[in-house]
Amino acid sequence: MNSKSLTELLPAEHSGWKTANEDNFYDNETLYNYIDGGAELYLSYGFNKIISRNYIKPGQPEIRVDVFDMIKPRNAYGVYTHSREKIEYNFGQGSQTLIGAVLFWKDRYYVSVISQTETDEVTKAIHGFARIIDSSIQGKGKIPGVIKLLPEDNLVAESVTYFHHPVWLNYFAWLFEDNYLNITKETRSVWAKYETTRKRAMLLLVQYPDEHTARLGYNCFTKYFFPNAGNEMLKRDKNNRWIGCRVKEDLFAAVFNAPVIDITIKLLDQVYDKSN
Repeated sequence: MNSKSLTELLPAEHSGWKTANEDNFYDNETLYNYIDGGAELYLSYGFNKIISRNYIKPGQPEIRVDVFDMIKPRNAYGVYTHSREKIEYNFGQGSQTLIGAVLFWKDRYYVSVISQTETDEVTKAIHGFARIIDSSIQGKGKIPGVIKLLPEDNLVAESVTYFHHPVWLNYFAWLFEDNYLNITKETRSVWAKYETTRKRAMLLLVQYPDEHTARLGYNCFTKYFFPNAGNEMLKRDKNNRWIGCRVKEDLFAAVFNAPVIDITIKLLDQVYDKSN
C-alpha cells in the first residue's frame, strides 16, 4: 500500500470542509514525531504508514482524518479493540462514536475522524467523512479465529482485546514480569473479561503456530505461576482469587481473578469445548 493509494481513500472535500494543506505521511520511523506517547500501540501491531489530512471550513472547527495502514486486517482489528468502550457497527467492520470523533476499522485500515470542538454541523460532517472513507475501502478483513474460541456466557464484549505483542500481557493488570508465554508476531492472543457475582474474571487465550511452541509457552508459564504444582494447574493468588490454565494442541488458556474455583474450571472447559 503506497501513499498514493492512501490518498485515494480520502475525499478532497465534504459538506464545505476542504483540504487545508498538504497531506502528512508517517511511517514506523517517524510516527513518534506525530503521536509521541501513543505510537507504541500502532507499532506493536505491525504499523506500516499513516496519512493525516486536515479539513477546514470558514466559521467551523477543523476536522482531522487519520488513516492507518496496519498491513493486515488482524492488526487493524487489534488496534480497534484497544480503543473501544462500546461496540457499534455504524462504520466499517466495527466502530465507536464519541464526542467529536468516529473511530473504526475495516480490512487493513484503522480510521480516526476527529474535531476538537463538536457542533451539530461538525458531527454531521464527521459522520459523512467516515461514511465516505468506509465506502472507499472496498475489502473486508477476517476477525482472528482465536476470538471465536471465547465463551459467550457472561462475556463483557467490549473488553475483548486482541494482540500479538508481549507488552499487552499486562493490559488488564500487572501479571507478568517477563514474556513467560513467548508471545511473538506469530501468536494470536486475546484478553477478555467475564462478569461474576463479584469482581470480573479475566480469560487469556494464546493460539500458537503449532503444538510444540504451545507446549513451550505452557511450560514457561506453569514454571513461573505454579512452581510447586503437580498435574492440577489451579491455585489461589495472593488476593484469594483463583488462577488456572490448560494447554491443548496449539491453544493455551489461562483464567485469572476468578472468585471461585468453579468459574475457573467452567471457563477452561468452555474454551476447549469450542475448540473441538
